[in-house]
Amino acid sequence: MTHIDFIGIGAPKCGTTWLSAQLDAHPQMGFAPDKEVYYFAD
Repeated sequence: MTHIDFIGIGAPKCGTTWLSAQLDAHPQMGFAPDKEVYYFAD
């Protein structure tokens, strides 16, 4: 079973997509199927 080591938080247009792509390129990194979590959305 895997666990969450960190959650990246960022505003729109601040480089979170680039950061996600860079981390995803690492062989020991794994991501959830959904890139974005709309925690505070109504």
